[in-house]
Amino acid sequence: LTTAPNQARAEIEHQLQARCGQQMDGCEISFLGETYLTLFLGRAHLGEKYRLLSFQSVDGAMREFTRRFERVFLTIGACGVLVSLLLSAIASRSISSPLSDLIARLRESERTGKLRSDYRINSSAKEVNLLAEAFNRAAQAVCESQERLDEAYLQFIETMAQALDARDPYTAGHSTRVSVYSTSIAQAMGLPPEQVRIIDIGARLHDIGKIGIPDAVLQKPGRLTEEEMRLIRLHPQIGKRILEKVGRFRDYLPIVEFHHEDYGGGGYPLGLKGKEIPFNARIVHVADVYDAIRSDRSYRKAMPVERVVELLESGSGKQFDPNVIEVFLFLLHEWEQLGEESLALV
Repeated sequence: LTTAPNQARAEIEHQLQARCGQQMDGCEISFLGETYLTLFLGRAHLGEKYRLLSFQSVDGAMREFTRRFERVFLTIGACGVLVSLLLSAIASRSISSPLSDLIARLRESERTGKLRSDYRINSSAKEVNLLAEAFNRAAQAVCESQERLDEAYLQFIETMAQALDARDPYTAGHSTRVSVYSTSIAQAMGLPPEQVRIIDIGARLHDIGKIGIPDAVLQKPGRLTEEEMRLIRLHPQIGKRILEKVGRFRDYLPIVEFHHEDYGGGGYPLGLKGKEIPFNARIVHVADVYDAIRSDRSYRKAMPVERVVELLESGSGKQFDPNVIEVFLFLLHEWEQLGEESLALV
């Protein structure tokens, strides 16, 4: 006990006698708030009356063990947290990625006005798959409703064009023929199907603004006065104002508004020229002029095709887009070989 604190010696001696007796090796005692085990080291060089004991702190040994255990536990815990985070990231991606795709699809629909029903279902989350299936069903229903609306809308267009043609027997069928010529040019130029469709419908509607022009002006048998010409030249802008109130007509507005603009300038309503004129309107312009001069009017007879070809060639680059004229003259040659009546049956 020579190395023990003075205040603890009496307590140590008491516990050694009370708890350990003759069994000094491995005896447990407590002092100074800690637990110790006695280790008998022998009697060498001390004589029979003395024993050499060592006191090993159990709490100290446990503290070292606890520190090591805590380090191991923290390491395992940290690894567990990292694995959990990784699994969570994978799981959340399986949910967030499909949801992000779904949100992107909805934003695309908002921008284009078209709701696609081919959303790909590949999430591992059942709820997300159910949501995707519901989205596809809703999109399909919307598409079917849209198709029915488009059919009614096309019928409405046909009715408007027929009502316009019915006002003047000399222009009966004009809008339909301009549509046929325009779509033939567009297809021959290799334009995409959607653009061909826009040209088709836009050509049917190109003169819709004439609804706002008095019959006395439209059907006048003689030459129009300057004031009457100003009225006639308002029909592209009247047509634009009629159609711009309906969102689904916006693709056709350039044709309706600019189909009387001349490629070299000097047309109406804005006097645009060259590529300032929307391409679809340049196509319809050629078809419109061709049908007008090839048809009888109250004030003149239809021109023969030879004279029409001369006018188209002389107007290339001035009144008409040269590329459109080149294609249209090629088509005219083909139609002449087949007989122009065959075109109306297409």
